[in-house]
Amino acid sequence: MQSRTKNMVRNIKYSFLIKGVSLPVSFLMIRVLIDKLTPDGYAVWIILSSTLGMLSFFNIGLGNGMRNMLFESFADGNNRKSKEIISTAYLSLAAITLTLSLIAAAIFPLFNWNQILNTPSYSQMELLILALMVFCGLMAQLELNLIVSIMQAKQLTAYGDMISVIGQILSLVGVMVLPLLMPEPGLIHYCAIIVLTPIAITLLFSLYLFLTKLKDIRPSLRFYNKEYLHSLLGVGAKFFVIQVAWLIMYQSNSIIIAHVIDTEQVTTFNVAYKYCSLLQMIFILLMDPTWSAAGDAYVKREFDWIRNTERRLNRVWQLFLGISICQCLVAPIVYKIWIGNAVSIHWTITLSGIIYFIVSMKAAIYCNIINGTGKIKLQHIMYVIQAVAYIPIAIVVGRYLGVAGIFAAMSFIQLTNIVWMSKQYNLLTTDTATGIWNK
Repeated sequence: MQSRTKNMVRNIKYSFLIKGVSLPVSFLMIRVLIDKLTPDGYAVWIILSSTLGMLSFFNIGLGNGMRNMLFESFADGNNRKSKEIISTAYLSLAAITLTLSLIAAAIFPLFNWNQILNTPSYSQMELLILALMVFCGLMAQLELNLIVSIMQAKQLTAYGDMISVIGQILSLVGVMVLPLLMPEPGLIHYCAIIVLTPIAITLLFSLYLFLTKLKDIRPSLRFYNKEYLHSLLGVGAKFFVIQVAWLIMYQSNSIIIAHVIDTEQVTTFNVAYKYCSLLQMIFILLMDPTWSAAGDAYVKREFDWIRNTERRLNRVWQLFLGISICQCLVAPIVYKIWIGNAVSIHWTITLSGIIYFIVSMKAAIYCNIINGTGKIKLQHIMYVIQAVAYIPIAIVVGRYLGVAGIFAAMSFIQLTNIVWMSKQYNLLTTDTATGIWNK
């Protein structure tokens, strides 16, 4: 129990150091892209990446399914079983992503991308190339990111953060250096750097880890085991439904704003979203290790450890609640320094964004622990219901309240999650969960 806590604290410390670099890099990337692409070009990039990002999650939840299955095999020290689970996940997901990429190449030319993205600024061919580049890049990253799930299952979440931040840094460097290497680079050139750089970094890290620390469990065609595929799909399918429902609710925001409000307001929403999410990014650093640690503790029936962890996270949440008030007050100053006069953001948008992320962090405490236990049947039922209800709510509220209304709709969904997630958490950690609460 003590070793688990020490390992979790060590991962949190490393993640804080890594994110200390990641956060300013991600904020600077937004400023650079707005300057290089103009707000309209940046809006096209955001809409396209978020729209196709929804499709990238059609992986049947294999990453999260593999992660939860590896808890037990790692705890038992069963390297052969771990190798078979990992091999099955890699090969199965490779088949899925390759198939989807071929389908995209066949059907994307049939779409009117100017109408989908609601922009006349770029030609149909430019948008088609962008769409294929982003989608196929997401498919490749989806496959390669299985290495992150493996490291998370080993309770080494800092490795995943390190891979991500190196990709971000090199992407930013590439975007800033590109104008020095070629005259008047376009949206396609910038997007190529943003898409391809993380793929290259993740591939190099995967090769390094499988040749060193993970050499005993690296994937192999010989260790593909179709018996584990059923288990992976069983656990993964639940996460798949949750992922798709979540994406329908949140990643559709850019499209809703573009069609219901205005295309340029997509940039306003995403800048405000990035600023308001700052505290949540820090909070996630504290929570990420709890998924794997809670899974390990649940398998060993160490409920006291889980409850103590939850209480600590709630105390941190209360601290962040106070800090968020200050964040809201200084927002105009930060926006001025960060993006200058490129985008104007009303105080009501910032306030509604801050409220959403505070509510979201509260729900995430219980969600992460529940995910670690694997008892997510109720979660995927609730997320389906919410996904059906969210879009019409967001459209109506967004039409009357603008971007602030989109944040309000998101907050409403998270408030409902706090109610039922906290109840399921209490039932699971007192070993009294039955029926749908224990599936």
